[in-house]
Amino acid sequence: MQERDPMPAKHSDIRFGTDGWRAIIGKDFTFENVGRLAHATASWLEKEFGHGACVALGHDTRFQARAFSEFAARVLASRGVRVLFAEGYTPTPALSWATKEYACNAGVVITASHNPPEYNGFKLKGDFGGSALPEMVSGVEREIPDSTSGFDEPASFGALLQSGAIELRPVRSEYLEMLRGKLDIDTIRKAGLHLVHDAMYGAGAGMFTELIGPDSVIELHSEINPGFGGCSPEPIERNLPELPPL
Repeated sequence: MQERDPMPAKHSDIRFGTDGWRAIIGKDFTFENVGRLAHATASWLEKEFGHGACVALGHDTRFQARAFSEFAARVLASRGVRVLFAEGYTPTPALSWATKEYACNAGVVITASHNPPEYNGFKLKGDFGGSALPEMVSGVEREIPDSTSGFDEPASFGALLQSGAIELRPVRSEYLEMLRGKLDIDTIRKAGLHLVHDAMYGAGAGMFTELIGPDSVIELHSEINPGFGGCSPEPIERNLPELPPL
C-alpha cells in the first residue's frame, strides 16, 4: 500500500495518512503534538476497551525518537493504559508482531518510515498487528484535543516503570527468537551464501547478523546516524549506490 505524502499539522488539525501521522521535527512534530496524539489514543482505547487497555510501543533511530517515545508512553500510562515498551530501537515489523503476540489492544511506533531525516511520525497498529483500520484511525482522530493544557503533567518515565504502568520488553530479541523458530537457519548457513544488508542507518541494523551470523552477512550503514547519511532511508536503487545493480 502506498503511503500518502507527509501532511503539515495545524495546531488543531492533525490528520493521519496510511496508519500514521508524519511531520517535520521541531516544526509540527513536537512533544506537544505527540502528547495530543497519545491522549487521543488513550481516549479511544478507553472507549473501545475500557480502563486498563494495553499498548505496545516502540521507536526507530530518528532524531529524538527515544525521547518522543518515552513521552508518549508517559502520557498513555498516566491515562491508565498499560504500556509494553520496546527496550531499544525496534523495526516496525517487530513491533507489529509484538502487538499481537502480547495481546495488546493497539500498537504505536514513533517512526516516519521511509521519509526524509527531518521527519518523524506517530504510527498506529491494530490489535492484529497490521496497519490500523480506517475506523480506528478516524476514532483516534476524533479524540485529538486542541492542546494538552487541560491535562495533568504525566508522571516521570522512571516512576511509571517502578509502578509497573510501563513495562520494558525485549521486543527485538523476542522477534528474532520467533524467526529462528520459523526459518531453517542451519540450511541458510550451510548454503555458503553471503548476504549484504544495507540497514540505511535504520532500526533493522544488525538484525540479519544476529539472525544468521557474522560469517554470512556483510553489513552496510549499521551505525546510528539520525541524518541517514543525508539520504532518505528508502531502499530504492538510487539510495543504495554501494550495492550491486539489481
